[in-house]
Amino acid sequence: MGTKKQREIKQIMPATGWYALLKLDGVACAHPLVAWAFVSTTDVTNGVRGNPYEEVVGMIALERPVVYCDLLAIGEVDTGFVGYMDEHDIQANKIKRIPDETD
Repeated sequence: MGTKKQREIKQIMPATGWYALLKLDGVACAHPLVAWAFVSTTDVTNGVRGNPYEEVVGMIALERPVVYCDLLAIGEVDTGFVGYMDEHDIQANKIKRIPDETD
């Protein structure tokens, strides 16, 4: 077994203008965030719980419930989550956008 993350959401904040940068089939794509989540995270390795820590993680929706960007996989395929970018960085680097349901 590998390490799993157990998270408890403490607060949700809007993420307008922010994107998750994903690498799909070797191509960098940007998907709009739906929210930032302030969470308490505990890493669990082989049934042993580590100490909890707090972090802020982005959340996106891909034709299913909203998920944490850093834990995202589509089926058995790891999306290659790279990090976060704002609207300015997306335009400056000419990154392809993955349209959300409002586009």
